[in-house]
Amino acid sequence: MLVTSLTSDSFGLPKFYRDLLIEMLGQLHRLVDAHLRRVAMLQTVPPPNGANRSPLADWDVRSSVRLVPTRHLPPVLEGLPFSEHLVSVVGHPDVARRGDEVKYIVLGKRLHSYNRFTSNLELRAIVPACTDLGLGQVPFSIAEDMALEALKIAVDETNHARCAEQMTSDLTRVSRVRPGVLREPAFLSALNAAQQHPDRKWRSMYLQSFACVSETLITGILSKVPQDEAVNPEIRAIIADHARDEAMHHTYFSNLMRVIWSQLSGTEKDIFGPMLAKWIVTFLSPDRLTEADWLVGGGFDYADATRVVNETYEALDVSALLRSSSRPTIIQLKKIGIFDHSPTLDALGAAGLI
Repeated sequence: MLVTSLTSDSFGLPKFYRDLLIEMLGQLHRLVDAHLRRVAMLQTVPPPNGANRSPLADWDVRSSVRLVPTRHLPPVLEGLPFSEHLVSVVGHPDVARRGDEVKYIVLGKRLHSYNRFTSNLELRAIVPACTDLGLGQVPFSIAEDMALEALKIAVDETNHARCAEQMTSDLTRVSRVRPGVLREPAFLSALNAAQQHPDRKWRSMYLQSFACVSETLITGILSKVPQDEAVNPEIRAIIADHARDEAMHHTYFSNLMRVIWSQLSGTEKDIFGPMLAKWIVTFLSPDRLTEADWLVGGGFDYADATRVVNETYEALDVSALLRSSSRPTIIQLKKIGIFDHSPTLDALGAAGLI
């Protein structure tokens, strides 16, 4: 039914994303059957301590794709498009002097960037990782129920991308803010580089390690925008739907990290562990070029926009921000016992995360 709806109603999405969503949603309905044909190849691994009940056991009655009809932004957008407390550049004196109009545009640009970041993350990283897990095409063993639940997450993530692109389409229609330049996030370049590894096993491990990091991080956007009453209520509701799903995914990928780590040799841990630190920094580091683009959209020339962004970050303790934002994942690494592995601990320390 969802595939039929997407085919008959394009939601005004860019053709590339519309076609990709249609194709993925159609394939996901066939993945469970494909998995059952392959499940004999999987070695069942007992669930980790404290994880006997699956985080997705009640997915049918909790997941937003199962419960929430498509949300649309209203014709008149009341409130801000994004939380100004999460966009440091709007506090710069040069931005503040230009008034509420420029602030609104910058915040709208921030929402557009968030939406495309979400689509890139879900469709180009997490869905492929979950597909491999669901089909048992990974270089480690997972239990059958864990493999099947990865396919549930793939459905969730495809829906998150659909909702994000729908929100961009709606915001463009009802406001004066257009998406403008939408750069690829830094994590995609790093992930693509990792996928050039000559060993298929490590191409898979790099993808799964990235998925574990990105899905255990709980970003300020997901936790704080829904609570900010200055933001438009429908935008807050859409992001809150996403946040509820990600709470389930956080638990799943925490368990997955434990399963993977328990099966690695010492040499493999020496590669896998430090890679986690790299992914945390790559995922959380500010994208200054994109932030300059927001300001250009608000009327700054590029030189001034770059200066404002640089001055903003010079006044911030970026290392402290990274440590704070990485805390959900760091906590899980410690629980799993990864802190007992010296090369990983050294890599986390060198990255300023502990």
